[in-house]
Amino acid sequence: MFTNNAIAIAEDTVEEVLTRLKELQRLLKRALDELEITKKKVENYLQEKKEIPARIKLLLEIQQKGGCVTKEELREIWKSIGKNPRGIGGFFRGKNALIAEENGKIFITELGKEELKRHVEVRDAEE
Repeated sequence: MFTNNAIAIAEDTVEEVLTRLKELQRLLKRALDELEITKKKVENYLQEKKEIPARIKLLLEIQQKGGCVTKEELREIWKSIGKNPRGIGGFFRGKNALIAEENGKIFITELGKEELKRHVEVRDAEE
């Protein structure tokens, strides 16, 4: 039937195929690992995109409290969002101020109301 020479060639061929299959298996595992890493990065990116920005959370909280809060309430809201109260001053500054103070009360400016409305419209469109 088969000669020793033919059997040896067949064994060599089988070994070559097995070696190639092992290499292919290694490459496929590496590709799957890289895909898993990419998938996690994309999921994280999408989750971050869905999160409400801190400035919007602040405006929403002020709005939920009747549109007007004290300085102390403002500091507490900002801290509850996970932010350092020292950083809140930027919301009062310049022509793009989102909040303002009058008679010791903090309220949302017209620009802040527009920003809040824009965010709600975008969120509604995404859903």
